[in-house]
Amino acid sequence: MTDPHSHPVDQPPYPPDEELKTELIEDVSFDDRTPYALAREAGQRGYMKMCRWVWSAGKYRLTHLCLSRPSRYSRRFARIHILMFSIAATLCIFANAGWHAVRVGPGMENVSTTPSGKGWSEFVTRPFPTPTTFADSVVVSSVWFNATWASFAAGIGLFITLVFGFLFVGLFASLANRSLLPEHRIESRLSCAIHYGTSWLLFLIAAIFIFCLRPLAILGKVAGWPMVPGTLFVDACALLLAILGLMLGWFWLIRLGGTVPKASRQSAGRFFVFWGPLCMVILVGSIASGMYFLSNEIPQRLGLNW
Repeated sequence: MTDPHSHPVDQPPYPPDEELKTELIEDVSFDDRTPYALAREAGQRGYMKMCRWVWSAGKYRLTHLCLSRPSRYSRRFARIHILMFSIAATLCIFANAGWHAVRVGPGMENVSTTPSGKGWSEFVTRPFPTPTTFADSVVVSSVWFNATWASFAAGIGLFITLVFGFLFVGLFASLANRSLLPEHRIESRLSCAIHYGTSWLLFLIAAIFIFCLRPLAILGKVAGWPMVPGTLFVDACALLLAILGLMLGWFWLIRLGGTVPKASRQSAGRFFVFWGPLCMVILVGSIASGMYFLSNEIPQRLGLNW
């Protein structure tokens, strides 16, 4: 239903960087004429061009996105990133779940070195992994892998990231629109921008793929490979890339809040600076806590525990 204050304008297909170089028109909304929408209408891809367009957006591009109505192209763009994030998270869960490192050394005499559950296979063994060999320190003597549990955990992760990914993007866009004054909530303002803003997830996706390499660092150390990255190096690279993407995306959203009508900028600023990130932290934290609980409970129930 169209807001009575809105005056939709059919926007000609000229480049967005050449428009809106004046003050924001508060009661006007436009069709989606971003480079991605124009490319899709012409039967072209335009995906990477749109990502670069979003990442390097200045005031006028952000204003253009703020005034654009959500479209099938913006929703498709967001779906692509949610799907990519879900696939990356699923691969990461499969790569990191289902492992168990057997440690030997002082104080490890009563620790089981063989599994009691089903589905475990010894993946790599350290040469001469006897307690007497490592009498002075605790080391990993062998690493076991449970493909059944890894596959099960990855399936759960795929379902959760897909469902909550779509819900979160829709909820975040709705809350962002609600942060504006009632007279400025026209044509789902900010939804189109948030759809295209999901391109910042590519940094997190890259960080997740780096984290998939973490088991190799452990396996290589146990097997004595000549060249293998340490777990600390892998963790640091993934964490720094994830933080970079989150901070850049957050700053981008704060700048987006500065393009809404003047009367709503203060409330929009509070949302993008504080309430929006807080909702994200609570949602992600709740999901992570639930998955951590399931990772300890489900293997016991299925007889896949160590």
